[in-house]
This record gives sequence, C-alpha cells and structure tokens, in this order.
Amino acid sequence: MAKYDDFDYHVGDAVKRGMPEDSAFTHIGFMLAWLVVHDLADPEFLSAEIVRQLRERELFPNDLSDFTDGKLMSDMLVPEGSAFLDAYYSSYLADYASEFADLPQYGVPDDAEHQARIDKRIDGAYSRWIDAGRPGGAPDPHAASNVETLAAQMAASMTGHIVLEYSGPPDLLDLSKLPPGIEVKRVEPKRYHVDPELERRVTDAIAKPMDLDSLPASRWGSATLSRALRNLGADPRKSVMVAGMGDQAEPVVEVHCLPGITTDQLQPHFRRYYENRVGGRWRDSQVGALSARVSVQVFVDKPHVLVWFAVDGYAAYLGSRLPESEVLALAERLQEALGP
Repeated sequence: MAKYDDFDYHVGDAVKRGMPEDSAFTHIGFMLAWLVVHDLADPEFLSAEIVRQLRERELFPNDLSDFTDGKLMSDMLVPEGSAFLDAYYSSYLADYASEFADLPQYGVPDDAEHQARIDKRIDGAYSRWIDAGRPGGAPDPHAASNVETLAAQMAASMTGHIVLEYSGPPDLLDLSKLPPGIEVKRVEPKRYHVDPELERRVTDAIAKPMDLDSLPASRWGSATLSRALRNLGADPRKSVMVAGMGDQAEPVVEVHCLPGITTDQLQPHFRRYYENRVGGRWRDSQVGALSARVSVQVFVDKPHVLVWFAVDGYAAYLGSRLPESEVLALAERLQEALGP
C-alpha cells in the first residue's frame, strides 16, 4: 500500500504562511476529487451519496479530508487509479505549483473554478499516460530540482531527524515499520474544557456521568465544519463543541454551539456533516417540537440509534444502544437544556 500524500506533511507550512489548516489538503483534495469523478476510486471507499454530492458540486474537495484522515493512499483507488498516481503524482505537484503560480502557496481557493483549472492538467497527463501504454512511474526529473514546487518542499520537510508526537494507544503504533530518522514521542492527549457550563448542561440532560471535552472551533478538526463556520459567518472565538461519552460509550454525544445562528441556517450544514460522516439511511423524525433526523446503524454487531437536530445556536448528535423511543426522549431533554 502506497501513501502518495498526507495533510500532515503540509499543515505546519500552511499555518506558518497565515493560511487556514484546510488549505494544506487542497492539492490532495483536487486530485482525489478528479479520481472519484473519473471512476478511478474504489467504489467501497466512498458511499454513492458522497460521490453524487462531489459530482454535483454539493461537496467540495477539501471536505474529502473528513473521510480520508487527510491522506491519499493507494487502497482508496482501483488498480488503474493507483498505477496512474504511481506514474504521475510527483509531476502533479509540479503541475499544481505551475498552474497556480499566480496565487500564494496554500492560497488556492477550494472551489469549482480552481478545480477546473487543475483538472485540465490532470486530464492531459492521464491522456498522455494512456497513449503511452500506461507505463510505470518515475518522478519527473524537473519536478525534484525545482525548489518552488510543492514536491521539493515536501521532500525537504521529510529530510533529517523528525520527531512525531503520538497520543493514541501504544499497541496501535508499530515502531518497527517507521523509516530511519523518525522518532516518536509519546504524549498524553490534550484535554480542553473551554465551556464547563455547557458541559454541565449536557451532563445534566443525559442524567449520568459523562466524560466530556469542550473544544474551541480551532480544534474541531473537520473541513466540513470549518467551511460551515465560514459560510454561516459564525464567530470562531465563541463557537464551541462539547463531545464525549458515558460509561462504555453509552451514549455518545456531540453538541456544537454557534451563537446567533438560526435553526434554519444550521440544518443544511449539519445535515451534510452528520449524515455524510456516518452514512447509511436517515429518515425524518421529531425531537419535541423540532424536526430531527434518525438512523439505525450496526456498530460492533449491535444496533445503535443515531439522532441529530438543530435549535437556534446549537446542533446536537446522540448515539445509543437504547430503544429509539428512549433515545428520542434523551434527545428531547438535551434540546430543552440547550433551549432559551
């Protein structure tokens, strides 16, 4: 399995240049979107609904980072797609830098106009690769020597001694598979409690002890939500997410607080976020007097009821193994706790 690129390779440089974190994925998202719409992505990698949204420009390339952990890997693609990237990806980085030489680095807008610009380059490269008999890839000799290209910058960032901070379970990291020159430093996960009062209200509504964090918007870690904040005009300094779970992950809860944003404004953005993230079949329901959306999904061989709703200033999500009527009652208590 090959890794062609990773958001983590670029995010530090993007932030240093004063760009939003999302911009570190833009060049990856453009390539992945091209592969998806040209049927070169594995059909099991993204749902048919995600592919439809991408084709119809309802979903943006950067949103794909939410489904890929910010990576572009060969196992996301059909064999022809990975063979094409084996041959082309380093040259793609040079093409990208050349196409957008008129814009700041990591300053390319994630929109249809700029997608169309780079698509022409990729279309041409793919046609030439097909005409040449689909040869195996070697890096473009000019790309590696051009210090202005993203390829050279990524290569430079990967040289020398690298220290990676890791906060996940120790047994999930196989140190023997890391290349030479990379050291892993174990750190404890950072906890955030920027809104203890909202954490308390959520805990009181659930009526059981909850392990919750309240995170500022800068730590939400979702391209879809970052775009929603911008499009809604929400103040990132006042926007908070409370997330966590009860004992043995029962229930799981996520509450987004966006002061001043109405229910009608929140619903389309959070429908895309919640329902794309989990997938499956969702249907209309009610939480008290509010409209809501419900789905039943199987996790670890057990059915879970999922529900989300929006109320002025808040969007909330619950997941539980309880019967649907009890989950909806729990959601109603949460809605009352969030209400005026």
